[in-house]
Amino acid sequence: MRKTTYIIAILITLVIYSACEKDAIKIIGDPSVTMISSGTAEVKWETNFPAKSLVRYGLTERLENKAEDEEERQYHSVTITDLIPDTVYYYRVESSSSNFGKEAKSHVQEFISTYSGLGNELFIITEPVLTFENPTSVTIRWETNLPSRGVVYYGTTPTLGDSVLGEQESDHHLVKLEDLLPDTVYYYVVANYSDYFDGQPVSDTSQFTTGLNEQNYLVQGWNYYIKKEYANALTAFNAALQLNDAYGGAYIGRGWYYLKIGSMDDALSDFNTGLELDNTLLIGYIGRSVLYLQQESYAEAIADAIVVIDADPDYVFSYNSDIDHVLARLVLAQAYYATQEYTLAQEQCDVIEPANGLDPLLPQTWVVDNVTYDSYLEALLSLIQYLVSNNVGS
Repeated sequence: MRKTTYIIAILITLVIYSACEKDAIKIIGDPSVTMISSGTAEVKWETNFPAKSLVRYGLTERLENKAEDEEERQYHSVTITDLIPDTVYYYRVESSSSNFGKEAKSHVQEFISTYSGLGNELFIITEPVLTFENPTSVTIRWETNLPSRGVVYYGTTPTLGDSVLGEQESDHHLVKLEDLLPDTVYYYVVANYSDYFDGQPVSDTSQFTTGLNEQNYLVQGWNYYIKKEYANALTAFNAALQLNDAYGGAYIGRGWYYLKIGSMDDALSDFNTGLELDNTLLIGYIGRSVLYLQQESYAEAIADAIVVIDADPDYVFSYNSDIDHVLARLVLAQAYYATQEYTLAQEQCDVIEPANGLDPLLPQTWVVDNVTYDSYLEALLSLIQYLVSNNVGS
């Protein structure tokens, strides 16, 4: 029993040790030293995780001096000063972090503090790399041969006009551009400068195009809908929802797509979701009222159409002018007729077509589109059908 317990304890210790080793700070490759003046050197190294930077150095392997940087970073650069020219120095780099296991140390190495005056010209050594986090922001990364301050100049024309400065001197540069316009071409250059090195390198002018945001996709979807490219409209509405799954307008746009193809359950689900997310979207109430009318749920159709008329008696949907207060009134006229509320149905027809002239007490007015009817109700139904055929888009 003791043997088994002992083996289990060893296994647990190994597992814990392995986990710690996995998350431990490690120095990647060998540190490098560059003399940037006759008495100043820059020591650089890289770690697998962000960590603090410390260089111990001296004239003997006892490493009597130190220089450090408390900010945690993966790419480390520490400057040591007041060196004796043309002298052998010993050094070791160390990195530590409270977040990742024990500290990492390099072997003790040496360098000679000889400054040749060469190699102090600053230049860009990699092409800028762009990472798009969303349609209105981009992160630009590039490298220089020596530590310097990075800046990105950018704008919507080749003359640029705006700029963002990097936060600190480094040879690995990262600048984030934010609050960009979606679906827009931008021009940019990266540049660097330093008080310690010669030259102010500037890249060639390049360009990038920002992506679409959810509103762009919504507009695109309705443009496709108007052109009867319904599959493309669905793709655009779905793209808007991928960017923002709480975007009520995109659910309602997709609801109109499902209504158009006759998928009533899906349409109702999207109309309901869209209106729960934003109950001010009158386009959603119109769509749902049309759906309820087709399902002969007349009370629900009337309720939704009245919401539209009460909120805006002259409502026109901004992305599709075929969807407006007239459509809501036609839903009311048909639903009122179906529920035998003929006076209310007539009122909606009079708003849509004031000159229709239909009067329930005057048989001579029971004429619609040059056809005379024997009863007022026949004439009213014909008037409603006439208005629907002349006011509802395909």
